Amino acid sequence: VRMARYDRAANVAAAVPSPLTLNGNKPLEWHRLDDGVMGGKSETVHSTSLDGRDGIHFTGHINTSGGGFASIRAPFENGLLADTTALRIKFRGDGKKYKVLLSDGQPSGPWGGSPSWQVDLPTRKLSSNEAAQVEILPLDSFIPSFGGRSALKKEGRSKFTFVASEMK
Repeated sequence: VRMARYDRAANVAAAVPSPLTLNGNKPLEWHRLDDGVMGGKSETVHSTSLDGRDGIHFTGHINTSGGGFASIRAPFENGLLADTTALRIKFRGDGKKYKVLLSDGQPSGPWGGSPSWQVDLPTRKLSSNEAAQVEILPLDSFIPSFGGRSALKKEGRSKFTFVASEMK
């Protein structure tokens, strides 16, 4: 049995403040959460600028032996505005597909009772002189999930309801 120690509280305490805001509130503070929470060996880093461009720069290596995920997270205290219908995201990708997840902040995963809500975000590999991608992600395209797996029933419905103002 391999014992793993992962200090999530230290990662949250070392969150990186960014120039990015949501609903005009204070800047979002990003922290990493990788597969070390379950003994994995993926390694990531993030910073608030790259080549003089403001934003969040996230990079690393995924190790699929014993885990296989990496993430950065930024809680927003007041949730989304109740009448929010979509998120607009501006980013520079690497040609891979990523997931954007929203959560109400309650325990999720295999033992939690509250799902995360996810949508795929395909990216294009851009040269340094190309403009960043912009995607509009309608909130009704987010699907409930536990541990990255869809919680939709075979008929494509869910017993869960997405409530924008509860997303944290």
